Amino acid sequence: MFNLQLFGGVYPVHNNVFKIGTKGRASVAGDMVMPKDLETFSPSIDGNTEEWTPMDTAGWIRRAVTGKGLTFSFSGKRNYGDAGNDYIAQMILQTGQGVESIFEWDMPDGSILTMNCVINLTTPGGGDSTNIDTLEFDILSDGLPAFIPNASKLTFVTVDGATAGKTKVTTVAPTLTGGNSYKYALNVTVPQIGSTATTGWTAYTLGTEVTAVENDNFVLVEVDASNVVKKVGFTHANVQ
Repeated sequence: MFNLQLFGGVYPVHNNVFKIGTKGRASVAGDMVMPKDLETFSPSIDGNTEEWTPMDTAGWIRRAVTGKGLTFSFSGKRNYGDAGNDYIAQMILQTGQGVESIFEWDMPDGSILTMNCVINLTTPGGGDSTNIDTLEFDILSDGLPAFIPNASKLTFVTVDGATAGKTKVTTVAPTLTGGNSYKYALNVTVPQIGSTATTGWTAYTLGTEVTAVENDNFVLVEVDASNVVKKVGFTHANVQ
């Protein structure tokens, strides 16, 4: 992809890449797609702020942010036949689990945000007679997102194993920090930096073949001696 960087680390909006799971919460890496022909991308943070005025602050209000939510608003054109565009449009009468999915935002600096989401389709088509059909919708966070700063991101690919049903990782960037080790899991929620990777996680040595299904989410973490997650990366599994 052509990547135009402007002065002082400033990037055009189209350098943001977003993906939506087309199989709902069951989506794996191969199901994450970027819908075609979307024109605007507008993230916003909604904060829940509590206020109180104690006797010891001379009438000055104290405040605390006690909750947050993320909303991503999209608008563009209805592209019939595109997997991502069609997936959003078919939610016209859906509720409940029918509008639940997974969202990923790849930022221009290399950072990644991924989260469970609900999708609110607001405009499935329409416009003036000479316009192209419109598609507008909101992506709303459902629970705590996982944010991976670029400095804490592991970059790697999986390759076919020597036998059927196997995959492996041979190289990772950046290289392992002294005293740390790798663990992996398939099709799990991407963990937070600073969380503990114990139950459900398996120690991993580069080059070791593991059993997987094509396009599984292969999540790799670097942990310290206490199993605290220091770096995270994820990709789809290439399987023999």
